[in-house]
Amino acid sequence: LTFTWAGDEADAPVKVTVYDEKGTVWEKEVEGATHLAYPADAPALRPGVDYSWTVESADPLVIPPLRSETGFFQVLPAEEAAQLQEALDQVEADRPLVTASLYYRHGLLDAAIAETRRALDSDPDNQQLHSILARLLGEAGRNAEAAAEFDRILSPH
Repeated sequence: LTFTWAGDEADAPVKVTVYDEKGTVWEKEVEGATHLAYPADAPALRPGVDYSWTVESADPLVIPPLRSETGFFQVLPAEEAAQLQEALDQVEADRPLVTASLYYRHGLLDAAIAETRRALDSDPDNQQLHSILARLLGEAGRNAEAAAEFDRILSPH
């Protein structure tokens, strides 16, 4: 599991925090990074549990800290992960929308978003793909990105 984010100041120190329904599960401060892998020695994440995560500024001079929109995820049970991998193995590498659909069916929204973006790389003017991407972003709670995508669809070309 790797958390990835974007920001204006990639060198700034940030704190990544993972939450479950009871509160903070794990947090880590990093500097000069835009991604962070969940370490093996951190508390184990349980399948079927709803988790969320945020990135916030860790600079003590930034008050209040700037915080990202909340991201959400679940860990797939081993059997479901194996079924997904089997289905992915059968999909041709050049079929990102099919792959996105498989990820979506298993609740892996960030992976579905990434594959939809990959589909858009080869067909950037496809309004249907932009609409799918906007809906996925909204469902993932990435509202600012979803709104920007809907604006792109609605704006005259």
